[in-house]
Amino acid sequence: MNPGNPSIAEVLDADAASDLLAELADRAPRRRPALLRRVLAHAVQNKGYLEADDAAAAMAAAALVAVARDMTEAEGDEDLEALTAFPVDARLLESALAALGRLADPRDNELLGSWEDGEALDGYLAGIHRWHEALSRPVTGRPPARRRARTHGPRLRAGATFLCKLPSGRRVRAVVIAVRDGGESARVALVGPATLDPDDVGAQSWVLIDTLDCLSADLECREGWSRRDDAPPPLLRTLQEEPSAEGAKGGPDLLGPHVLDALVDDTEARGLTGLAWHHDPRGIAPWREDLVDEYAPWVETTQEAARAGEPAAGIAALLAVRYGDVGVHDSALRRYAEDAYAYLESWRPDPE
Repeated sequence: MNPGNPSIAEVLDADAASDLLAELADRAPRRRPALLRRVLAHAVQNKGYLEADDAAAAMAAAALVAVARDMTEAEGDEDLEALTAFPVDARLLESALAALGRLADPRDNELLGSWEDGEALDGYLAGIHRWHEALSRPVTGRPPARRRARTHGPRLRAGATFLCKLPSGRRVRAVVIAVRDGGESARVALVGPATLDPDDVGAQSWVLIDTLDCLSADLECREGWSRRDDAPPPLLRTLQEEPSAEGAKGGPDLLGPHVLDALVDDTEARGLTGLAWHHDPRGIAPWREDLVDEYAPWVETTQEAARAGEPAAGIAALLAVRYGDVGVHDSALRRYAEDAYAYLESWRPDPE
């Protein structure tokens, strides 16, 4: 490592960073922040001995967050630009800064204590300082966001995506399927991220929650919806052809204050069930047809822990307490908890 100016390439060249980079590359950009928060939280919440590999992975995660904030560090590196094309919100920024603080703490810190060469130690500390400064300074590497110019014609159009705030405070995306009455009303589909289980959804990155009829005023003002972007054409075509598209009647008010939240809970539960069977901590997959509801208590416990704000480690701990008998594979349980946490995190798009 260059003591005076440790580069992003040098940070990412660490062996412990390779697994993180591979996992990030396999995820859609919107799902990368959840993984980075998990890696950073693992270092911050470690009150005991911080191992060198965990510290190196946290350093790489913090550096990637810094690059994602200010793309000048990635200029000319197309692979790095693509890898860091994810949103950085306040939570992720705070996690990265907190992790760098833990990395600089010499107590129970294997990596910090392993530098016998004074020059190498200076380089490591310079790296922490560099990324802390990059995370703290105002962003200059991205052009300012431009406001969309207002266009004439209907206020809504098919494919327009809004962010819907449900009664519980959850935010889910809503795609306009069809515009009616000259733009005064529309049929919309509430959609969420698909389960991470590749055996369940393949390359599909979304899942239909339900469809609703709404007034355009409900979308833009009264229900607290805000405009996001446009749905990709394949998603819009599929939603327009969806057999259930004529199933739901009425808007949020007519459905009642808790119905939409229940629909989201049910959709989340289906995704979590797919993850549970994919990782199969109990080793019962061969008898899945006969034991179809065996993981239902696991899913309920996962949602309970998530509502309480537990991270992946907290979800795993609660599952281990309730269901961790001799027939449960600990490593599969942890992998399920990590993917379940990342899946639930991906349901939380940030407001504009």
